[in-house]
Amino acid sequence: MIFWISLTGFSQRKIVQNNDTLICFTQHQSKQILKAIAKLNYYDSLVSINEAEQNLFQDQIKLLQQSNDLLLLKNSNFDNLLEIKNAQLNQANQTNKSLEKEVKKQKILKTIFCFGSGIICSAITYLVVK
Repeated sequence: MIFWISLTGFSQRKIVQNNDTLICFTQHQSKQILKAIAKLNYYDSLVSINEAEQNLFQDQIKLLQQSNDLLLLKNSNFDNLLEIKNAQLNQANQTNKSLEKEVKKQKILKTIFCFGSGIICSAITYLVVK
């Protein structure tokens, strides 16, 4: 359609041959038409290349969005794992503190027991020897 409109500026000769209408152009006009067709083909190829690049860029954007979503999910999982590990560490620290208190308590009781046993043994020995 656009091509037909652009050709109307040329002066044309019509020839009817075997009930077919033929339109004739001069050699110069034919060269101009061929140049215009070549130019249009070139622009069409540029449009096709641009569309292909646009599709490629859209695919890359989708991949980057999926990658970003995956990284956000992994980050969330790492945050959850970190919270769990921190809770386990706090629990281990509390257990360690209570075990340290129990060890101190046992040492004190052992010292008292040994000291008490020593006093009782000394008293028994004193009473037996006397």
